[in-house]
Amino acid sequence: MKVRLGFVSNSSSSSFVICRAQIGDEAWMKLDALVEADDNLYVQHSCENYMVLETSCSSLDEETLAEIGIKPGDWAEFSDS
Repeated sequence: MKVRLGFVSNSSSSSFVICRAQIGDEAWMKLDALVEADDNLYVQHSCENYMVLETSCSSLDEETLAEIGIKPGDWAEFSDS
């Protein structure tokens, strides 16, 4: 069994939840644009208040999120097994 609690830097996948209330409307719109532009970033579920995202490679990392105003602690991470 493998448990992953953070972002990955290889070709593995990582899933996490970002809540709109936590990041604000401006960062939410930037995140939405990033999702539309990145073929390696998938939205598993989205509603008005949160997005469940999955990345299948290193195209999305903490640095990229910081560039659009989403900082560590603004997302909830999943562990997989």
